[in-house]
Amino acid sequence: MKVSYDWLKTYFAEGDIPSVDDIVDKFTFRIFEVDGVEVVDNDTVIDLDILPNRAHDCLGHRGVAHEVAALFDIKMSTDPMREDIKLEPVSKEMVLTVDDVEANPVHTVALIKGVEVGESPSWLKTRLEAIGQRSINNIVDATNYVMFGLGQPTHVFDYDKLTEDNGKRGIKVRAAKDGEQLTLLGGTEAELTTEMYVLADAHNDEALDVAGVKGGVQAELSNETTSVLVTAAKFNPIKTRRTATKLKLRTDAVQRFENEIPNHLPIVGMRSVVDLILEVAGGEVEGFITSGDYQSQNSAIKVTVQDIEQLLGISVPANKVAEILTQLEFKVEQDADSFVVTAPWERLDINIPEDVIEEVARVYGYEHMEGVPLPQLESVPVSKKFYYLDKVREILLMNGFREVYLYPLCASGEFKLINSLSVGKDHYRVNLSGGISSSIDKNIKNMPLLGLQNFVKLFEIGNVYKDGKESLHIAMGVGVQGKKKTQERIEAGLTAAVSGIEALLDIKLPTKVDGIVEFDLDELLIELSDPSDYENNTVIGSGVSYSPVSPYPFIVRDIAVWVPESVDESDIVSVINKHGRELVQRIDKFDEFAKDDKVSLAFHIVFQSMEKTLTDDEVGEVMAKIEAELSSKDGFEVR
Repeated sequence: MKVSYDWLKTYFAEGDIPSVDDIVDKFTFRIFEVDGVEVVDNDTVIDLDILPNRAHDCLGHRGVAHEVAALFDIKMSTDPMREDIKLEPVSKEMVLTVDDVEANPVHTVALIKGVEVGESPSWLKTRLEAIGQRSINNIVDATNYVMFGLGQPTHVFDYDKLTEDNGKRGIKVRAAKDGEQLTLLGGTEAELTTEMYVLADAHNDEALDVAGVKGGVQAELSNETTSVLVTAAKFNPIKTRRTATKLKLRTDAVQRFENEIPNHLPIVGMRSVVDLILEVAGGEVEGFITSGDYQSQNSAIKVTVQDIEQLLGISVPANKVAEILTQLEFKVEQDADSFVVTAPWERLDINIPEDVIEEVARVYGYEHMEGVPLPQLESVPVSKKFYYLDKVREILLMNGFREVYLYPLCASGEFKLINSLSVGKDHYRVNLSGGISSSIDKNIKNMPLLGLQNFVKLFEIGNVYKDGKESLHIAMGVGVQGKKKTQERIEAGLTAAVSGIEALLDIKLPTKVDGIVEFDLDELLIELSDPSDYENNTVIGSGVSYSPVSPYPFIVRDIAVWVPESVDESDIVSVINKHGRELVQRIDKFDEFAKDDKVSLAFHIVFQSMEKTLTDDEVGEVMAKIEAELSSKDGFEVR
């Protein structure tokens, strides 16, 4: 959303608003991403990325100004959302009917007579043009000014173009008819469906406007218009988005309605747009009609200083918490370190204690939150499930099996997804065997490429969804090339692994003709005894240390050395570490053979820096020192 700095100034006393740079800096770290800043004529425009959770109150200059006030702890000199608004008198010449309150929870209309359609005053045109909006005429510009000022879309109809019945004209909100045609402003033809809603002429039922999306030409204003019917409403966000998507229309009104606006906002928007029309186009208000419950009120939420400290990891004093919430215009009832708070009616995003804590955090400032090392656990009990999983995995890996992770969705099963992202992948799997079998078939074709000669051995550990529940299964399978003695060869490939698992779990695993073995570990765990190290509260990974991974690339060098038979390989490793120091990340011996009274030892050395990308020259210099020292030792020869 483009925000005019001059427009923001209108919400503050002279000299109170911070500079553009200060606003951009604080917004960036506290609330909005700033996409850009540009100078337009004598104004400065800030382009803000308003996320959906704040669209209901910040897709308008007033909401942005309120954030400025809260973050800089200053007062707004004027705020239309805090005014006591009355829409009076009640109209005697209008009709308003809403067929579906769910689709249109709040709707208000006004009739203004004696207006004069014409050019907007320069200040109004300048404000709109600064944020990229073209001036149309004084009345349409007034509706756009209110939408970009408060976030409430409004619309106007030529009242005299509506059908009269007993001295009254008006509109009704109804579902569209299947195949109904409507010419929209700009000339686009829209074909409607029964899932959409329209504003129609109250008496002849002719569609005038696609509700929440775009107006039609039937009651469009002209230079001869003297009476206008003004509408301000709240439309169902889901229905609005679906309608706009089907019609392929993206309007500023859609952006606001699809993110939901507060129930009370149409009332504020109506008062503002009527007052502005009277100012720029003249006329007199005949009256208003309002439908729906527009008394917005958020629920009270309880939060404590302890809740805040636990979630944020920092201590924020109770008086500071109260001060921040007051800056945000929350209603605050404090009892020592406990608060019961109610967010302003326009803040639809504040629903749970965590929402309140997030508000405290961002206003307090994320820069005040220091990183704290996680505590070292003294004792972590072994998980029975993970213990047996690791043991089964170890047995399978030792017998030449490779673990695969396959897609859990398939073409059929007991549980079907409501909104599937792919045809044929709309059910949760009932077993692992199908996926293992398919993977074996694919890998058999690539055995030469994979360097495999006898078997393809795969296993998977994953969840399946069967018999109305989710459970953890283990499946393993073997595949061979050719048809000769296929079953015997498959069983031979499975025998050792199956025997090891049977001994571990004390069960009998059935082998299948197709070479797949699958069992339910969750079911077996009920009968399996706790392992001894589980009972003794043994810590998994005790003594293991962790270090960060370098973001810079590594370099591998090889070295081979002839040494006397009496020399231990650790003597060579110590020389490598001596000269490589912190740059040596790994040393692996990859070859060893004896000849006469000497032994050849060969090593891979992995060099990597935590601070920069190493060069060949830097590594070469280290290797030269390593080779020089090794060559200087009695009986050593670098190959």
